[in-house]
Amino acid sequence: MALVNTKSLPNTTDRSFTANFFDEYKEYPSEFTKIAKVQSRVGMGGKDIKEYEMSPLGSFVTIPEGMAVTFDEPAEGHSKTLTFSKVGLGCQLTEESQEDDLTGNVSRLSGKLAKSGRMKFDLDYFAMFNGAFTGTTYTSWDGQNICDTDHVTLKSNTTISNDGSSGTGVSLSETGLQGAFEYFDNLVDEAGFPLIMQGPYILLAPMELRWMLAKLGKNEGKIGVIDNDINTVRPGNIEGAANMPNAWTPFLSRWLTDADNWFLLAKNHDARFVWKRMIKLGSSDDFATGSRLYKATARYGVGTFDYKGIYGSAP
Repeated sequence: MALVNTKSLPNTTDRSFTANFFDEYKEYPSEFTKIAKVQSRVGMGGKDIKEYEMSPLGSFVTIPEGMAVTFDEPAEGHSKTLTFSKVGLGCQLTEESQEDDLTGNVSRLSGKLAKSGRMKFDLDYFAMFNGAFTGTTYTSWDGQNICDTDHVTLKSNTTISNDGSSGTGVSLSETGLQGAFEYFDNLVDEAGFPLIMQGPYILLAPMELRWMLAKLGKNEGKIGVIDNDINTVRPGNIEGAANMPNAWTPFLSRWLTDADNWFLLAKNHDARFVWKRMIKLGSSDDFATGSRLYKATARYGVGTFDYKGIYGSAP
């Protein structure tokens, strides 16, 4: 007579484990999906993404009567490669652990595995902001730090600084946020023309700056003073006025490691999370031990090509 046990019905065990895994995976609140420019290269060839920087054309010029049009060409600049990484984790369930599980802890391992994956995705994405000011891991097209003081445009040779922490550094404050909006006001493209980045903006900050964010977003008057002036950066203080900071959204992240660093991101920023293969769960039997082996893996890349949509300060 055949003996019915967990080893003889691995598919039944797998269905339960898989269902729990993906249920928990959907429930765990990822942060990166609310900030990142998420792209998919699922099913496409290549181990990386390589893109080239290119400037716009120059300005129209006046053509005297009978004269030929002026021809221009774009300037090609730097290239950047975003390489996909493979991440994963596994767990092993012995026959005994499945047979003797009275508390349900073994069956909940699938949820813990799913949570580990979600946390890894957040950790890797926000590491890009943690390393935005220094090091060689996260750079933009031009090889500079994502937030730096000496980005140079291709065609106009204009120096652009999206690092508000140059010199003594600028803490998150009304004045600091004014400087961030003024950066976007004065931003130019690679040919030196005014570049309009899209709002609403996202004010990204660590949990330690929660209360300052609340003051900046809610106080109608200036913060910490007794005069009757307004808080100029409060969303909606000048309702409907063109080119005023009427729309910005605070976003507090547990994954930012510096208690003082903060960022203002345009809607069309270029801080990407690119899937090569979304999370996949696999399983098999270990014949020698009778254990059931589970592993979850994924492939993706994280990076920024165009720095212009990101302003940061590391006081």
